[in-house]
Amino acid sequence: MLFRSLFHPSARISSPPAFAIVVWVLSQLLVTSVAVYTASFAKNTLQAILAALVILVASGGTLLLAAYWVHHIAHAPIPWIGQPHVGEVLMLPLLSAALVLTLCLFQWFAWSNFPRYGLNARRMVIQLAMILLSVWLLAWVFFSALFPPTLN
Repeated sequence: MLFRSLFHPSARISSPPAFAIVVWVLSQLLVTSVAVYTASFAKNTLQAILAALVILVASGGTLLLAAYWVHHIAHAPIPWIGQPHVGEVLMLPLLSAALVLTLCLFQWFAWSNFPRYGLNARRMVIQLAMILLSVWLLAWVFFSALFPPTLN
């Protein structure tokens, strides 16, 4: 019965689209990369958890700021060849590229922090600013591809 339900789904069972599965996997890898990054400079677990929470909340705020920026203030950074918006065909590569680039940035910072014991405040502020700037730029490109700006 289990074999049949796994390999011969009926019409009642619907699986998520491949787009959703790829985004879930990349998002989980990104959250894990944030945890590895905070572990690279934290002295204990509580400090790493709180730092990861701060980074995730700041990144979420940056995403909201980028969405507002695209919708109300700025033109698209890349002209999308006359298309009013990007369809589903380009959504997966854009979102995947944004998640992978952010994931690589976190892994690079984590790798550069591990040989050192304790970071100075200046280096941490520069890394956090670079993370938030890259999240904002990637979100700006992604949201401008999805939603055409409405300038009032």
